[in-house]
Amino acid sequence: NYNENTFQFHITGITSNYETWITLEKDKCDTVYLDPGTYKIKEIVPQEYKIKSVTGSITADDSNLVVKEDKDYEITYTNEFMRRGFLHSFGRVVNKIVQGDV
Repeated sequence: NYNENTFQFHITGITSNYETWITLEKDKCDTVYLDPGTYKIKEIVPQEYKIKSVTGSITADDSNLVVKEDKDYEITYTNEFMRRGFLHSFGRVVNKIVQGDV
């Protein structure tokens, strides 16, 4: 299900009281309602993107966001698509039949 315009984020509560995954398409925005508390917001890896910048209420990937009541927070991730090719590892699996004692 590879799509070069789709990327995901994982939001977790620091006290393990909350967990959700957000899927965004290219320039889409999404609103998430959170109870007051501290949350970690992280891009799910591995993906076909690398983060160029994070602006707004947090300024880096895998950062903590402290949510206060009656306050709006905006976070903008700018991602850059990594071309397929030499950035990816590859390998080979060989099944070997061995007779006798090993």
